[in-house]
Amino acid sequence: MKKIFLIFCFLISAQTLLANNKLIDSLRTELERTDNPAQRFYILNRISDIKNFQADKIDSAIVVEMLNIAEELNNDSLMAVCYNLIGLYFFNKGDNNTSLEYLIKGIPLAEKVNDKRRISSLYFDISMVYFNLYSYEEAYKNILKGGENLPDRSFQFYDYMLVQYQRNMTMYFIFTNQTDSALKYAQELLETSKRIKSILFEFAAMYLNGSVYTMTGNNEKAELYFNKAIAISDSIKSQEEKMKFYESYIEYLIKNNKTNEALEQARQLMNLAIQTNDINLKMSGSGYLRLIYDKMNNTDSAYYYSKIE
Repeated sequence: MKKIFLIFCFLISAQTLLANNKLIDSLRTELERTDNPAQRFYILNRISDIKNFQADKIDSAIVVEMLNIAEELNNDSLMAVCYNLIGLYFFNKGDNNTSLEYLIKGIPLAEKVNDKRRISSLYFDISMVYFNLYSYEEAYKNILKGGENLPDRSFQFYDYMLVQYQRNMTMYFIFTNQTDSALKYAQELLETSKRIKSILFEFAAMYLNGSVYTMTGNNEKAELYFNKAIAISDSIKSQEEKMKFYESYIEYLIKNNKTNEALEQARQLMNLAIQTNDINLKMSGSGYLRLIYDKMNNTDSAYYYSKIE
């Protein structure tokens, strides 16, 4: 029964990805038909948005062309978009400092043209970098600023901004052990992610709900949501997002004394860290391996990963 459930979840995610890929193909066809810089920028930005929300990697070639157009047109609004994308690119590379540099540079440009969508996006992305730096209160301050700058509900992409607010608030309340608030935002995140049909945020909604139910002691529901996340995990290309899944799932396994399973997940996390050479993943993977080997009384291995950490 569990295998059938996982296949069903995979098929749903595959259908969503197929629809998004068809839309990207259509946009690329439009791109080939125009030399107008402003039109090309808009199309490239739509492609980037779709790839981002389906958890695909940011295409550096697209960002370079967008940046060239923004500089050519000397347009503050377009430059804010570019800085946001560049910040996300370095975030997904695990380069926290460079990511913050570009994201912060984008804020005054977005504020200058009162682009609420971009202002909120920049603040939400800044908060994600602070989560990687374990600066939870700084992350929270930026989430609130992003929330204050959400676009009007009538805005076409309002739900895409709302879902980022809900995800980040859920994370903050999990990290600060505020169970009731974490559950509230996790459930809201689940509803919005279903509405927008984003693989990235569906994945986040599943593992974050798993984390919240781990906090409440409802292991049956926690396992249900983690299994849903596992079913679509192969569709997720963002290593930072995968890191957060591994962290949530390993915490669940450790809390329920499933030490061998936790060890296997921590090894997978460390393997991903080595493949991508991502310092955030290396820090996380070595930290969990050190913790698990310590619980297993394997002193030599615990010491080894402690040195790496």
